[in-house]
Amino acid sequence: MKRFIVMMLALFLAASPVISESYAQEQKVKLTRAEKKALKEKKKAEEKARLENALKTCNYKIVINRIYPFGMNAITTNDGYYIKIENGVLDMHVPYMGSSKSAAWGEQRQGIDVEAQKITITSQYYDKNESWIYQFNFINDNRKDNNTCTIEMYDNGNANIRVESNGRDAIQYSGEIRFE
Repeated sequence: MKRFIVMMLALFLAASPVISESYAQEQKVKLTRAEKKALKEKKKAEEKARLENALKTCNYKIVINRIYPFGMNAITTNDGYYIKIENGVLDMHVPYMGSSKSAAWGEQRQGIDVEAQKITITSQYYDKNESWIYQFNFINDNRKDNNTCTIEMYDNGNANIRVESNGRDAIQYSGEIRFE
């Protein structure tokens, strides 16, 4: 019996910080629906302004988290793939999966790698989708083929990327915009 009482006392003492913490959280000030909506709108406006500033200055990085090869299932990744644009200079390191119209030679890598390549970007904002569309051309350092990249960046910080090549099937990626 003594053992049972000691055990119950130990359980009560161990649980008391959890109980008091949950009680304290319940006592926090609750926001009204209008206040929550106003905070959400304010946060959305701040994110949009930050994104617009980054896009105007061409200083951002897109961290790739999904790969959509043509005719294949989507692949989730966290392997450090990215597209970075800084002052009109492109750095890009993304994988490629798909069909090629020409054979690879020797040790030629299949990924899309670009380092410090100057690009000319065209852009347009679409109110309907609340997104920016950016398009530019570049040459893949691995294969020396011409590519067209279209990036759709949404006000919520997400991005969809499509890369079309003159020598391979198109491939798409999605990711999150990070500000440098």
